[in-house]
Amino acid sequence: MKKCTHCGKEFPDDTSVCPNDGHAVIDPARPPASIPPPVLLKSGPQKSPDGRYLRYEDVPWYRREPGFLAMIGVLLCGFVTIALCLICLTGDVYKKRYDRNGKLEVWGIGNKIAAVVILIFQGFMLWLYHWLQNQ
Repeated sequence: MKKCTHCGKEFPDDTSVCPNDGHAVIDPARPPASIPPPVLLKSGPQKSPDGRYLRYEDVPWYRREPGFLAMIGVLLCGFVTIALCLICLTGDVYKKRYDRNGKLEVWGIGNKIAAVVILIFQGFMLWLYHWLQNQ
């Protein structure tokens, strides 16, 4: 049996390319001198078997981590906060760096909780403003 150099799944000996991620499939008993680059299986964004993007260039703009100035906008502008919270709660937000395994890093649960807390705080402040205006 051969193994994928990326995901580690086993395949029959006649397989040379992993059907899941396009990386080389090799015999662990006889590793090659160098591992060939992955083969593009399809056009468009490449994703891993767990659904994560493999390259930052493929990540849609709304799934990319906002910069510092955008985070200030989140604190000051309600609709930006609502959009960011919806994105956080419906999927991953990708950072522009890779971990030691070569996978794109994503926001952790702490970042997502902070975005929701900011949204709740902004909603409370908006409610308080309107309540004080009606007094």
